[in-house]
Parts: sequence; structure tokens; C-alpha cells
Amino acid sequence: MAGGYEILLTRIFYLFLINGVTLTLVSLIGYSAMAGAVGGGGLGNLAISYGEHRNMVLCEMDCNHYYCSDCDDFTKVGDELAKNMITVKTGLTLIFY
Repeated sequence: MAGGYEILLTRIFYLFLINGVTLTLVSLIGYSAMAGAVGGGGLGNLAISYGEHRNMVLCEMDCNHYYCSDCDDFTKVGDELAKNMITVKTGLTLIFY
């Protein structure tokens, strides 16, 4: 019966790994937006340069929508992968998740 514990521990390790990668991707998106806002380039710079300084509100809203939808998509996919990682073969639902 030791194989069952090894499989469960492996799945828990992958659960934490998937959650860590998801958090890292969402944080990188946020950091790139902040870096662009202070002149680092990218979509944040586009939103500030065109949206704020040239008063093109639609461009600013599009950039914000892109950032929000990307963060939301990455979070949903990561959460679903992590949830399926535990419940596929073990049938367990962990209390901390």
C-alpha cells in the first residue's frame, strides 16, 4: 500500500508546482504592467503614452482589458489543473484547497 502514498505525495507536489507557476505568471504580468507604466516599454507604456497622455481612452481600456483577461485566464487554467491533479485518480478533495 506504499504506492498509494507515493502517488498522493507526487500529486500534492505537482499541485504546489502548478499553483506556484500560476502565481508566477500572474505576478510577471503585473510587473510588466508596472514596468511599462514607468517607461520600461510594453503594453503598460502603450497604455500610458497613448491612453493617458494623448487622451485615447479606448487604447487605455483595451490594454487594461488585456491585462485583466490574461490574469484571469491564467488563474482559471492553473486552478483547474491543480484541482484535477488531486481528484483524478485519488478521489480525494483536500481541505486546504
